[in-house]
Amino acid sequence: MNWQRLFVDYILDRGYDYYCDQKVEIINIKNDMVEATVFGSDEYDVEINYDGDGVSEMYCSCPHAAIGNNCKHMAAVLFAISDNIETFNLSSLTNDETVAKLVADASEDTVRKYLITVLEENEKLRLRFKNIVSGLDKDDLDDYKHHIDRVVKKYLGRDNFINYYEASDFYSELSEFLDTDIGEMIDNKNFEQAFELTNYIFVLIGNIDIDDSGGETSMLADECFQIWEELLENANINLKRKMFNWFLNHLDGSIIDYNEGYIEMILMDNFSELEFIKKKFEFSDLKVKNSKKINDDWSSDYNVGKWAVRHLDLMDTLKKAEHEQVAYCKKYWDYSNVRKYYIDKCMENKDYQAAIEALKESQQIDKNYRGLLKEHSVKLKEIYLQIGNQEAYINQLWQLILKDNPGDLDIYKELKNQYTDQEWKNEREKILSNLPRYANIDILYAEEKLYDRLLAFVQKSNDLYALYRYEDILVNIYPQAVLEKYQNEVEKLATSTSNRKIYQNIVAILRKMIEIPSGNEIVENLVSKWKHKYSNRKAMMDELKKL
Repeated sequence: MNWQRLFVDYILDRGYDYYCDQKVEIINIKNDMVEATVFGSDEYDVEINYDGDGVSEMYCSCPHAAIGNNCKHMAAVLFAISDNIETFNLSSLTNDETVAKLVADASEDTVRKYLITVLEENEKLRLRFKNIVSGLDKDDLDDYKHHIDRVVKKYLGRDNFINYYEASDFYSELSEFLDTDIGEMIDNKNFEQAFELTNYIFVLIGNIDIDDSGGETSMLADECFQIWEELLENANINLKRKMFNWFLNHLDGSIIDYNEGYIEMILMDNFSELEFIKKKFEFSDLKVKNSKKINDDWSSDYNVGKWAVRHLDLMDTLKKAEHEQVAYCKKYWDYSNVRKYYIDKCMENKDYQAAIEALKESQQIDKNYRGLLKEHSVKLKEIYLQIGNQEAYINQLWQLILKDNPGDLDIYKELKNQYTDQEWKNEREKILSNLPRYANIDILYAEEKLYDRLLAFVQKSNDLYALYRYEDILVNIYPQAVLEKYQNEVEKLATSTSNRKIYQNIVAILRKMIEIPSGNEIVENLVSKWKHKYSNRKAMMDELKKL
């Protein structure tokens, strides 16, 4: 039995890493069971049970296995067993040699009769066998699709929903089909059948209602994408045309949006023959025009910008005249992606003045979008530095530190390097006194070792986040002030009836306070007061006893 099919790929990979890192210790070996310990973030007990057909049952004490999953610790132990079959005398776990001997010992007539019986009883094996021997016809492909449908139906259940606990097994079964059945079709050069069935699964997974918190949908889509790439490497021009048309026709909104990106990627990043480039050129322009008609401002802007840039890339590939490309940019100048494309082209051509003008115009167009303003300002700063315009470069740094990216530590350091130590004392105060309230001024206090101001910032903060961040710096300089901040915040937490988690947090804070000089006395007084005042809070009293 191939036990590796019991695990999803990423779990298998992690299990193999654990095995290679020698984190598996075999504890006990019996006729039908192996006990082991795996050393991960904790020590986990693993038990593998097997019979003559292979692994029959597995157990692990980790949380992932507790909710019904096959975990990396199980996989690690199985790797250890498989690589040491002779040492452990566990030949029943791998029966490839036994099967080969069994078949060799049987007569040809016996094998044929038994094979007929098996293939008549198991449709999937019949299809696999026919795929190997003679290839598949249309009816066979329909049978394969019915088999895939039955797999889906098995996991959907009555409510037409694949829950979290079923999602992993659902993924494993379809992944095994993609790897084995479609893999054999590719090996046998049945590329069209492989393409049709891969597409069937790809469309299907986008229409299933599933809790894919474990990434099952995207992992299956990734595998379909990889098959498409393999097919393209082997396809003749006729199959390429068929594939191209399928991809093109399914960029019409019929595929759910998060899977449509896979089709867009395979279509636009492949098919480099001139006939396909010309069709993509026409298609991308049509997508721009259609996207402009959508009323949804966000999606319209995003799609127009994205497809306009795709179209511009194709103009470049087709070696369209520069004035045509510039004209197309100007036609869709309102879209930031188009302007970014234009600016990057200007930079490639070393037309820095045109890039500067476009960036300044972009700052006006995008003045209500802080993220874009920051990008434009950073790009301007880099251009001024590149062309040696020192005055404009420094002015742009000031624009960034005070407005477009206020308080950014890297920009702050870059600006600091433009001044002498004496000059910087004055310039620094201009920054610290003019930063907006939302800027992370505490980071700059720490950078400049202005610890008195940093302490004041921490004391004014509404919780302990800032203190946790700077405790290592402040506790040695201002131990009593740090204690006072801790005491104020922990008393606020204690005033309200809370759950056990909050009480555990209170005790954790008290432990921190005990480590500070004079903290032990303050903690004792607090605990004594709370035991009297909140004696009816059983959970709180339980946690305080642990202190």
